[in-house]
Amino acid sequence: MRKRIATWVTLAAGLLAILSTISAALYLAHRQSVAEESAAASAMTLELLRRADAMGAEAVDAYRQLDEAHLTDPCSDEGLVLMRDIGMRSNFLQAVGYVRDERLQCSSFGRYGEGLPLGPVTYVSSLGTRVRPSVDLGLGKDRLFLVFELSHYAAAIRASTILDIFTDKPDISLGLFGRASGIPLAVRGIFDPAWTKHLDKGNRVTFFDGHYLVVLQQSPNHSGACLQCPAFQLPA
Repeated sequence: MRKRIATWVTLAAGLLAILSTISAALYLAHRQSVAEESAAASAMTLELLRRADAMGAEAVDAYRQLDEAHLTDPCSDEGLVLMRDIGMRSNFLQAVGYVRDERLQCSSFGRYGEGLPLGPVTYVSSLGTRVRPSVDLGLGKDRLFLVFELSHYAAAIRASTILDIFTDKPDISLGLFGRASGIPLAVRGIFDPAWTKHLDKGNRVTFFDGHYLVVLQQSPNHSGACLQCPAFQLPA
């Protein structure tokens, strides 16, 4: 991990002029380092934002296709074929399905008999999207899904799929969170929910919290529902 951004200089009599020169040089180097790190952090944040927006677009398209199919029984053979087709053509969605009474009745994985309980909704977006960040779809606790539900249809995404970038950089953390709620949806590494308050200052902010260089970027495409904002932090 990089050393914390700090310059500690003890001034002694007779060395004032020399140390002032060194101090200035260190300060300029520090400013250059911060600028470079901020640029790198911004580029990574934008890539995560691009993936989050692509995920959101796939979920919206899945809802549209299922709604326009006007299925009398979403869990019919016709419905399952459509769900599987949507899943196979998606880059980020692992499954789409139909929800009734808080249970997943069927999905592109198949039917669930009496229904698979999805658990409590973590929050509801301003447009009515019901969000559950950690859902077990019967594949085990080590394979949890981020599930968005709208109009009884659900889209399931594994967080690791979205965050599977920059894996050669173990000293960074990446995260997605709901803008309105501030609740983390998917996180790799360290994530402080208090950072999200900085977005009150604008749609994109960069700051140093005393320990980490943080870049927050709000998605312009999902500002009303299921708003995902990548938060990038880099140990300084």
